[in-house]
Amino acid sequence: MPKSRGRKKKKPKQKARNKEVVNLPGMQIIRKGKNLFWKNTMTEDEHAAYLKQLQENRPKVYDEIKEMIRQTAEKINSYDKILVLGGIASYGYMKMLTDESDDGMSETTIEYCQSIATATLNINKGKVPTPEVLNEIYEGLVTIRRHFSAYYAVEHVTGKHSKIESDLRHHMISETLFIRGEGYLIHLRQLFIEMFTPHDALLEKHYGFKSKDLLDTFDKLEESYGCRLLMPNGRPHPVQTIKLHKWMEKNKGKVTRNMIETGEYLNEFSKEHPEVIVHNNGVILYPLNQINTYEGLYKIRHFNDSQKKVATALALKFGGNKVFSEPEKFKYEILNKSEIYTSPIVEGDDNQLYLFSMNLAARNYFLIAQSLIQKADPHYYQHSFLGNRIQIAKDEFIEQKTFSLFKKMLPKAEFYKGVHYTFKDPNLKLKCANAEDGRYELDILGISKEATYLIEVKAGLVSDGAKRGALSSIKTDLSGIIGDAICQSYRASLYINESLNPSFETSDGKIVTPINKDKVFRISISFSYVGSLISSLTKLQEFGVIEKNSSFAWTVNIFDLIPFTELMSSEEMFIDYLSKRLQLYNDKRLVNIDEMDMLGLYFDNDLKIDKAFKNADTVQLNQYKKDIDNYFDRGGKKPSKK
Repeated sequence: MPKSRGRKKKKPKQKARNKEVVNLPGMQIIRKGKNLFWKNTMTEDEHAAYLKQLQENRPKVYDEIKEMIRQTAEKINSYDKILVLGGIASYGYMKMLTDESDDGMSETTIEYCQSIATATLNINKGKVPTPEVLNEIYEGLVTIRRHFSAYYAVEHVTGKHSKIESDLRHHMISETLFIRGEGYLIHLRQLFIEMFTPHDALLEKHYGFKSKDLLDTFDKLEESYGCRLLMPNGRPHPVQTIKLHKWMEKNKGKVTRNMIETGEYLNEFSKEHPEVIVHNNGVILYPLNQINTYEGLYKIRHFNDSQKKVATALALKFGGNKVFSEPEKFKYEILNKSEIYTSPIVEGDDNQLYLFSMNLAARNYFLIAQSLIQKADPHYYQHSFLGNRIQIAKDEFIEQKTFSLFKKMLPKAEFYKGVHYTFKDPNLKLKCANAEDGRYELDILGISKEATYLIEVKAGLVSDGAKRGALSSIKTDLSGIIGDAICQSYRASLYINESLNPSFETSDGKIVTPINKDKVFRISISFSYVGSLISSLTKLQEFGVIEKNSSFAWTVNIFDLIPFTELMSSEEMFIDYLSKRLQLYNDKRLVNIDEMDMLGLYFDNDLKIDKAFKNADTVQLNQYKKDIDNYFDRGGKKPSKK
């Protein structure tokens, strides 16, 4: 008879979480706590009729979108584009400041306007748009983006692509249409500095500034914008108030009462802080709702020579983005290639520089720096930056960074980089198993008493074609970024499982052997960001990106790995997380999964999905990462497991 585990203690009743139910035609949406659940309520006949209606109306929808694009672009090009861009930027920032529900739509709307405006010359300089026109442009841009999203969401009804192909196309296109942050800014900056500092000599030679100057410049430009902005409440931006307070404290003995009464102290203040505009002993502030202030509000005022060089190197003239208006069939469509992501600053006809989108550069630092290196020296870019034979190359850097992160997170484990093993199995049928001598490499091997870690690292980038939904590019890119890594770690796990004495040879010729063969965890780390698609492993396997015979590995972006190194308190906790997380890859109800939400669910409820969603069609984890965001973005309390 098994031993009794003791009497179960009766748990105290917990207060039920608020449940919000929304019934829509053919669909029920339930929000409970931090979960969101969709359920199809249509009958089979109703669903068939719905799909038929979508199929019939879809071509009309596209024609309506094209006409909206034509009208909106015509309005943008009919006025002084500096004022149009200033107006749309101001509309967007007002929305960000006053509307808590803004989910990034305002920011992407500013960018879409900038892509259209810079595609052609500013032939109507001096022509002032009315507030009504600016409002029409803003609403038009928002509507176009939303309609495009809906248009691609129902692409499967056309039968042109299979359901899985349509799902992947929609996912990649949605990642392009809407903002999905790669990671926390503090980690992005840290990784950027580490990755590009070794290439400073090239940047200085060709442009006159270092990689860190790029970050510092946009920090200053955003700070400068705050210093000349009049907030909707009629007060200066807090950044200016804080600067002035610190300056007054520093110069307490030098600032006389007469200087304060006359305003002369402001002139002295602006000498140290030229980002604050002082005229006639008064600070000049620009409101967001006055057309005649837009040019002054978004005009760049440089601080030092290197920052001026950064702004000049990243400036785009009107007409310099003509690729966005080509080809004619897809003129001004959102998914077109645009130069604004590597050249976020706008250059006016008078050589004056403007910054309209404050976050555009920050979300594209890596892309900008790579583009600068490629333009400066294509040979260096190909062989010293993209090559994998030298320490400062991108691939080698990402692999070394991953190696150091795991050593930091799991200090009791021993990690080895670039190990080799020999696995000869004539029955081995894997896409990644093709070595005639059976000798293979594993990027990183981790060995401890608790577990064995098989880690593959991929530094490849997602192409523009994949971002626009080209299926061949999606398959090729994701196979290289995700599929190959999962296949290679799976091959190494088979070697351990099927060998009596599995051993690996390190780069210095040392032979190491796994201690724990029962707990073997496979991990795939990528550099290129593909959003929540990185967790949709069942879809990727169905599409052929992941080897059909392979089991799944924990698959994350390096920007998500970094928070784990700070939040995992022990190897036991990490093993517990992996054991439970891997099972959830097979739960097809889960959609749009963010790994930080998964970690938040682990902290909050041990990675258990609410029982209320047992029969759900789809479940989305909502706001589980809130405490993690607060910790890394705003210095809040460090989250921990309940």
